[in-house]
Amino acid sequence: MPQSLSLSPARILIVEDQERQRELWVSFFRDRSCHIVEVAGDADEAWQRVTQASEPYDIALIEDLIAAKSGEIPQLMGVELFKKIKSRSPSTEGIILATRGWERPSVAFHSRVFCYREYPSSETELALYVDQALEHQKLQSSARESKVLEQLMVTRTALLGKRNLQEVLDCIVRGVRDLGFDRARLFLKDGQTLIRKAEAGGIELLDEKPQLATDDPSFLLLCKTFRPYLLKRGENCLASSDGSPDQEGEAERIYAPLIWGGEVIGNLSVDNKYSRRPIAETDMNHLGSHLTR
Repeated sequence: MPQSLSLSPARILIVEDQERQRELWVSFFRDRSCHIVEVAGDADEAWQRVTQASEPYDIALIEDLIAAKSGEIPQLMGVELFKKIKSRSPSTEGIILATRGWERPSVAFHSRVFCYREYPSSETELALYVDQALEHQKLQSSARESKVLEQLMVTRTALLGKRNLQEVLDCIVRGVRDLGFDRARLFLKDGQTLIRKAEAGGIELLDEKPQLATDDPSFLLLCKTFRPYLLKRGENCLASSDGSPDQEGEAERIYAPLIWGGEVIGNLSVDNKYSRRPIAETDMNHLGSHLTR
């Protein structure tokens, strides 16, 4: 059996209403390259698998003509299902298989589908689509890493250069925003208080009353863990002095420590309020690297 071009096993979700076809593809991919393959027979089951998965799928292989639920008449909804998956897991690449006579490539293109094709004539042809999607995912990840490194260099140049404190802080929040976030707010500890010092992304910098660091549960947690954490809507127990995601109309927000010389000297509040892009684990890692000096 020929080996896959991918360097490591991938997580693949197959959404296909024909049980026999699902079994053939699962057996092929597992035998060929030890991919981790899961299946769904309709859109509802597929979404359940996505929301319950321990980590995102690398590839979503979806039949475009699929039923919303088991027992219902199939409809053209594979592209819409992938668009929903992509909004939750931006790194997942989509392969949509079209039934002859029901093609809609322009809709697929605008939904960020990697590959929209008629049903393949063989498993080998299907495997080629998967390999190409995995290679594209790898290139996208490399481009993202390069952008992160570029922003790190810009920020560190500012820190090492002859700039005043406010210029450095402004550079940090701009760098964080340029990593792909919508908004960033930076707070510095001054004695026992936290003072909002910089912002980027359309947040009005108000003349706020300084907050006691000891009264800010999010800052206290950052001082203990030295790691960013994600706060989602409804989880207000750790909301900081700049409000909670509920109050600001956000789905989720990252709080991250600003570390200098092994000490937490402030924190950042980062979100995607405008784009509504879900925050991934890689976003957390990139942000942590950006704020440690």
